[in-house]
Amino acid sequence: MLKLFKQENSLMTEGNIAGLIIKFAIPLLVGNLLQQTYQIVDMLIVGQCIADGGKSIAAVGMGTSFIFMMIGFFIGIATGSSIVISNNYGAGRCHNVQKTIKLSVALAAGVSVIVSIGSIAITDWLLTVTNTTEDIFELSSTYLKIYSVGFIPLLVYNMGTSILQALGNSTSPFYYLASSCILNIILDYVFISSFEWGVAGAAVATVIAQAISMILVLRKIFSMDIVRGEFEVQKKTLSSKSIIKSIIRYSIPLAVQQVTVNLSNLILQSNINLLGTSVIAGYGIFGKIDGFLLLPMMSFSVAMTTFTGQNYGAGCIDRILSAKKIVGGMSTGITFALGMLLMLIVRPIALLFEDSPEVVEAAVELGTTMFPFYFLLALMRVYTGLFNGIGKTFLGSLAMVMCLCVSRVAFITVVFPISHSIAAVSYSYIFSWVLCLLVVLVEYRVIVKKDLCNA
Repeated sequence: MLKLFKQENSLMTEGNIAGLIIKFAIPLLVGNLLQQTYQIVDMLIVGQCIADGGKSIAAVGMGTSFIFMMIGFFIGIATGSSIVISNNYGAGRCHNVQKTIKLSVALAAGVSVIVSIGSIAITDWLLTVTNTTEDIFELSSTYLKIYSVGFIPLLVYNMGTSILQALGNSTSPFYYLASSCILNIILDYVFISSFEWGVAGAAVATVIAQAISMILVLRKIFSMDIVRGEFEVQKKTLSSKSIIKSIIRYSIPLAVQQVTVNLSNLILQSNINLLGTSVIAGYGIFGKIDGFLLLPMMSFSVAMTTFTGQNYGAGCIDRILSAKKIVGGMSTGITFALGMLLMLIVRPIALLFEDSPEVVEAAVELGTTMFPFYFLLALMRVYTGLFNGIGKTFLGSLAMVMCLCVSRVAFITVVFPISHSIAAVSYSYIFSWVLCLLVVLVEYRVIVKKDLCNA
């Protein structure tokens, strides 16, 4: 196991496919698991140290959808850069890789400042349009405004992580994430329990931890030979303008996808908010638990994108087709097994956060309904990971926007007035997952597979 955490940059164009995928995915999976554990500990500290009947939990949970939307936006931008980097790394064009890395970091720094300022400016408006209840409005506003300051280091960190992953290095990001999570938990306890700063303490702790992780990842990137070295200019050397254009071309569909899909979650959140503070808190708890199901699919999706990107750059199409089957089996199998396990233990987990019967029942109803179906989302993300690796980000983004956003909102718009309940929210998710998987499979059969075979 320790060997899996000693790899640095890794070229995936040769060697056993399953072994390479596992070697790359395990540090990602463990890192994501650690981050999810931190998020749960964070909410546990909020719930146990702030006795206000679940209002602070609801306030933090209320901000989760918006935060995920922004994180998704950052990941979309970062993935666009990683596609350019992995394609050129697989093809051995080091000069292009070096130039893309430097431009990507500069782009992330500039965009992050704009996003942070904009997020702070729209916080109160956002809480108003999502029907945030008066009893948690100020708490939610404070939490989100402070958290938004951390969007600057968060975007730069995500860009740095994507750069390392594009080079086949998933262990360095793991160590930086682990350090950040441990620091965050310590600061949470100090600021919330000792200083009694409430939800503001939770947000401040996160911002500080994100800043440290950003410093660590930048230090790593600018110490690498591929960034510091001098390389011969090759025939296919890209200009700075063409690199930026490629990053934007790949990033925009992914960023729009992330924002719109999470925007649909905000719309769903506005419906959930109409059901009262207890349901808002229950939904927030459910969001922390379901993160454990998102871990394997996210890790394998990134692995699929990196593997595909490098092998597509090297012209190894057969390896991409084989990897699709291997990664698909791993991701769906693990996600389904975890879903069934969490369905059985969701109640005792929810009770760790809050002992209010109404809050617990809301979390349990969401979990028992939705957990068995997350494997559909896992398989869909394997295909979109492949699409991203070959630069066809528009296809996966189109499917996700139309199905996970438009169809989900349409479903809840029609069903929620009829069934004013949590069940309506649960079924809107499941409906959108089934539809999106079907669309992605059609895209692969009709467009992507044909293009791969002709490459």
